[in-house]
Amino acid sequence: MEKKVSQALSLAEFFRDNAVGTNFEFRQIRRFVPFVVSPFEEWIWDGSERMWEQDPHQPRILSASEAIKMLESRRSSLAAAGS
Repeated sequence: MEKKVSQALSLAEFFRDNAVGTNFEFRQIRRFVPFVVSPFEEWIWDGSERMWEQDPHQPRILSASEAIKMLESRRSSLAAAGS
């Protein structure tokens, strides 16, 4: 899982530094927040910022159902803020 977190963090850094590519354009994106989705619930052995997103406090490694709940929650928050 450590390798997958490194890959996700690296990819987020790449998109921050290269907002425009041949088949993507992310200039409107203010923040990339990398997560890893696992088919299983994982025990997060490290309390560092590398393994935990701080805003809100959320593990970077999520099961599929946890990822869906997080996305639905964030979508609801964005919809409420836009109202």
